[in-house]
Amino acid sequence: MTNTGALVIDPVLVYSTYLGGTGADTANAVTADAAGNAYVAGRTTPISFPTNLGGLQTAGNSAANAPETAFVIKLNPAGTALVYSTYLGGSGGDSASGLAVDSFRQCVCDRLNQLNRTFR
Repeated sequence: MTNTGALVIDPVLVYSTYLGGTGADTANAVTADAAGNAYVAGRTTPISFPTNLGGLQTAGNSAANAPETAFVIKLNPAGTALVYSTYLGGSGGDSASGLAVDSFRQCVCDRLNQLNRTFR
């Protein structure tokens, strides 16, 4: 085997952005649809985490025994705007760790973990 050239992997950065609030935020899953929209799922301590009107849950869990709440976000193809951002979860600590997007651009969060509490 001979090395005849440089190996180049994904040489173009499409965009980079900051996503989160002033609490502890963790992205556990990222995917994109055919149009270039990015989807991010994870967990956050809901202190100033960005949600928008029309989100399923715009208020996160604030219980002392469950400081983390799951989230799912959709960013536009340029990464400059939230298409939607919502919390997911119930009265316990929650974390989203799996995403899938179908051909109709419907996002499914397929691994949502919750700690022995009522799930909404």
